[in-house]
Amino acid sequence: MLNIEHFKVKIKQIFAIQELRGKIIFTLLMLLVARIGTQIPVPGVNWQALQQMVQGNSLLAMFNLFSGGGLARATIFALGVMPYIDASIIMQLLGAVVPQIEEMQKEGDAGRQKIIQYTRYLTIVIGLIQSAGVSIWLCSMHMVTTENIFFFMFTSIVILTAGTVFLMFIGEQITVNGIGNGISIIIAVNIVARVPSMVMQMSTQLQQEAFSIMIVKIIVMVVFFILLIYAICFVQLSERRIPA
Repeated sequence: MLNIEHFKVKIKQIFAIQELRGKIIFTLLMLLVARIGTQIPVPGVNWQALQQMVQGNSLLAMFNLFSGGGLARATIFALGVMPYIDASIIMQLLGAVVPQIEEMQKEGDAGRQKIIQYTRYLTIVIGLIQSAGVSIWLCSMHMVTTENIFFFMFTSIVILTAGTVFLMFIGEQITVNGIGNGISIIIAVNIVARVPSMVMQMSTQLQQEAFSIMIVKIIVMVVFFILLIYAICFVQLSERRIPA
């Protein structure tokens, strides 16, 4: 009871601060926009058949998880923020091999702003490549309902890339005007949004199997998540002592 009362007091204190309340509301509104985009499909795609195929493929289901269900419905946010994550990783790796980028990293805030700008440009390039790959894949899987394939590919590439850029913009706005790292929050919300449907799908599959097999799978999953949490905490809290 004491912990619950303490939690309620903290929540009241948070919303009592006008600036913090505004940041929370802004963050929630931006996340709402990001979630709405995962419900708007790209024109010309048979998303019902696509959804069935994604559910039957573990690799596609993983990508669909990070996109918040956008991939299975072929929505405007089907790529999610993964092109931005890829661009950020590439820029970090280039900092170790390209002297110019390494110098930017040492220039402080001015250099950081340049790297962010280059990351945005690289995000667009990666988004174009990935959206083209998704469009070609949809055509090869006969998921396209329009007859003009070239027009579909052009529009889908533009829409998917624009969706990624818009998500990147939302993430940056959350980081500047909201709470926390916007890109990380968008990824977390996308994953959490898929949890209920994943639990329902998993429970349906478990009900169709034998009780002993169901228990073994549950135990394996619990052990896996415990080990995963332990590994994350171990890496996060680890330190390397340098002898004097």
